[in-house]
Amino acid sequence: MKALRKDKLLQIQDINIPLEKKGFILIKVVLAGICRTDQYVGEGLIKVQEPLTIGHEFCGFVVSENDSFQMGELVTVNPLMNDL
Repeated sequence: MKALRKDKLLQIQDINIPLEKKGFILIKVVLAGICRTDQYVGEGLIKVQEPLTIGHEFCGFVVSENDSFQMGELVTVNPLMNDL
């Protein structure tokens, strides 16, 4: 899959699909927003541990289900956690 990553430079990279983890769901991203924080990270004004995926506010469809989410459900995400 493709992702916008900060890894010295800001660039689109091919990355592996994350492995499923207990308690998490996998989401196929349809649309991701780039906020001011992402812009500052890309410009190097905010230091982050690299590589870092940019676009942490997004929406998409659930592609792995658990007790809280069903396969195909449309979800929006604004995470308050570190990049996994």
